[in-house]
Amino acid sequence: MHQIIQQFVGQEIGVNFEKPEKFEPVKLLDANPEFMSLETPGGRKMHFGMKWVVFVLEGEAQLGGGFGKKTRVPVLVQVHHFLVYRGGGGGVGVGVAF
Repeated sequence: MHQIIQQFVGQEIGVNFEKPEKFEPVKLLDANPEFMSLETPGGRKMHFGMKWVVFVLEGEAQLGGGFGKKTRVPVLVQVHHFLVYRGGGGGVGVGVAF
């Protein structure tokens, strides 16, 4: 998948980096067979292993909603999210969100 993602280095792409269901615009700094590097609009840098990429969807998409500014991106990249949660009985669970 890195071959597809690599085409967009230097551009803003959509990635669900914080919430599993919400894609946000980030700048793609690098993409190689092992990982991709991203920078948020606030300047935060992140790295995701390519093995955690679920899918890549090419085609223009608009991110943002309501009356705010919408950002057009040429590709969406969905990554795995591992969730840790505490149950009502005090137990702890782990799950994967797509």
